[in-house]
Order: sequence, then structure tokens, then C-alpha cells
Amino acid sequence: MSSTIKDVARLAGVSPATVSRVLNDSAGVRPETRERVETAIRQLNFTPSVVAKGLREGRSGIIGAVVPDITSLFFMDVVKGLENTLTLNDYRLVVCDSQNQAKKERENCRWLLTGGVDALILIGPMQEQENLVELAEQGVPFGLFGRHLHHPNASTVNVDNRTATFRAVEHLISHGHREIGFISGTPGVTDGEERLVGFRDALSQYGLTFRPEWVQCGSFSEEGGARALELLMSGAERPTAVFAANDEMAIGALYQAKGLGLEVPKDLAVIGFDNVRLARLVSPALTTVNQPRLDAGFRLAQNMLQRLAGSADPERMILPADLVVRQSCGCRWSSYSAADK
Repeated sequence: MSSTIKDVARLAGVSPATVSRVLNDSAGVRPETRERVETAIRQLNFTPSVVAKGLREGRSGIIGAVVPDITSLFFMDVVKGLENTLTLNDYRLVVCDSQNQAKKERENCRWLLTGGVDALILIGPMQEQENLVELAEQGVPFGLFGRHLHHPNASTVNVDNRTATFRAVEHLISHGHREIGFISGTPGVTDGEERLVGFRDALSQYGLTFRPEWVQCGSFSEEGGARALELLMSGAERPTAVFAANDEMAIGALYQAKGLGLEVPKDLAVIGFDNVRLARLVSPALTTVNQPRLDAGFRLAQNMLQRLAGSADPERMILPADLVVRQSCGCRWSSYSAADK
């Protein structure tokens, strides 16, 4: 049986209220009394109940997060950034998987809020904007990664998708490519839409024609990326390079290219987005845009904690995303960069 606060009080010869004041580092406790209580705590190996402490403070000590796909390397890196930061501050993270379903995402949000989480974070949310506004008005700090929401209770972290994609496509153009295809993500997802805008910006800047038939949906999955590349290469006119709106689709495209008898990057250059750990392990190593995933999780968790402490307001953070050049675009690559760690 675990020791209780009453056991500590009995051993130290004080009241339970005095033990509570020591635990909370309250004033008004004599040094010799505090020493007796602390000695009793050590002897009994007493650990204060986080739940009881939360009830006294009106807090659960738990923050909820919902991700579209818990098996995604990208999303789990963001979760790792959240978890590392929250654990250091005596908070725990409960993660729900929405399985890429907006309906399940809404159900998970309701379950977490009903369970009394102190804050709610959505990573890559799929719900309509009006649903997000409703969640922001539920009375707990609300955070989003990968979505814009201008609401006084919403903290948001996003990357500069448009500029990063522009630079990636510009890199392909610098290699002499003029026929460039685009593998898009799930329709309606903010990140994918912003990356398509950046793609079109680059074509326009360099006087290249945007061809709608060279945009194929890959739904942010390896299988979708493979199907999209097959469609892109099925026409009489083929692109010589492809930009995929995430690494999973780009990796799917790499495998499909081999199945079609294409050599990357000789016959087809490929660039992805995210810089997941697998990107440097595929062959050829994938050129991609590095998203600061751990930092995004850290920044969002830190803001949630500061808001719960009453020392900060919601923030809207835009993080830079840089191109990591490897072999799939046609460049030589022989060593790890800082982004590979």
C-alpha cells in the first residue's frame, strides 16, 4: 500500500494540513517542523498524488493532442517535441489517433475535453474552420500545428510552406528542368494548398507554364504518391522532375519510378517535403524540405504551459523550412548534414 499524507503526518507528529503546507512550500512552517516532515516523507517514500493536487488546483495535469495518423514519422516527431517539453514541466500528454478521419478527430476532441484536459492541441487538423472555432471556445488553451486560425484563444505553429516550396522548385529549375509535376496532398489541407501556391509561384517567376494535368493527388501517403507518379508518367508528354508535397508521397514516387523502369535522378528528379528520418535512408537519398518538427512541438507546448501559468497570450508562430540537398534531385551528396540528425 502506498503511504498517504496522513501517514506522513502521524510519523512527523504534525497535522495533515502542516504536511500539505510543506509540500506546497507555503510560508508559516517552522524550520524544525519542516525538517521533520521532509524526513518522514523520505522514510515513507511518499509521493504526492498528482490527481489530488490537480483537483485542489482545478487542473488535471494532462494535455490532450490529436494526430491524423499515429504511425506517421512526421507527426510522431511533433508529438515527441510536445512530450519532451511537457514532461519536464510535470505535465502528461494523452495522444489520440483520428485515422485520417475528420469525424473521428471531432470525437477524439470531445472525449479529451470531457475528460478534463487542461489544454487541447490538434496536429494537422482536418476539421472545418467553424468546428475549430467551436473548439477554441471551450474554455481551455487551444493549439494548432499546420493550420491557421485567427481566434483569441488559439495558438498556432506553421512553417513557411509557400517560400520553402518556391525554393525547392527553383532548385529543380536550376538543374535545367522545365517540365515539373506536382504530387498534392489531401484536398483542403492547409499545408498542401500552400505548397501548391508556392509551386505555381516558382513556375510563374521563371516563365514556365502551369499544367493542371501534371498535378496529381497523392493523399499524403506512400501508396498515393506511387499512384500519382504512375498517372503523371502515363501521358504522351511526361515531366522530367516531380515535387511531392510530403516525403511519404515522394518515397512512394521513388519506388514507383523503379517499377516503371525510370532511374532517379537520371530520368526523373524528385524532391519531397518534411525531411522525415527515412528520407536519407532510401535510394537515392531524398532531397527534401526540412520542417523543424521537434521545435514546432516544443514551441507549441511551451506556449500552452505559459498560458496555463498566466504568463503568456496565444501566439501565431511561423517557422522557416530549409531545403536539404541529397541525391534524388541530381546533386552529389556524400555526408550527413545537421538536418539529418
